Amino acid sequence: MVLEQSLGEARDRVLLLQTQEAEEQLQRLLAFVKSQNPGQEDQFTDRYRERLILYIEEDEFPAHLLDGNFQGFKDSYVTHVEDFLVFTNSSKAMRLYLDDLALGQVWENSAKGQEQWARLGQSPGLSFYFDGTSFWNGLAQRALPGWRPSCSSRVHA
Repeated sequence: MVLEQSLGEARDRVLLLQTQEAEEQLQRLLAFVKSQNPGQEDQFTDRYRERLILYIEEDEFPAHLLDGNFQGFKDSYVTHVEDFLVFTNSSKAMRLYLDDLALGQVWENSAKGQEQWARLGQSPGLSFYFDGTSFWNGLAQRALPGWRPSCSSRVHA
């Protein structure tokens, strides 16, 4: 998930991982943070909207959990919401996500979300939904090389 981006700022990113016993998983991550920073856990934990947020200062941390199938974040902020672990790449992104969640400003409540959900109907087995326009534009931006081949090159005999 990509949140809105201000000019000159790094793009805020959110990764949601559905898991069993998310609160217990967060406590395991807290134990990891404490083991890496003995006596300094106050510097690596925060509370916002009555949720514990962990700061994990480990490059590409979520990538470790996904066997390298995800680029990861330079720094990670983690909390849990229901049966999801929520990872973000900044404290601001975490606060924005939790604010949006608390205010009900989520995709399923948006006009576009309602329209897309109605199109999907009750199809069983839905695992992923991509907003084609924003997904494709983001994919193309990241996948295309910075250089462009010349379109005017011709073979002359």
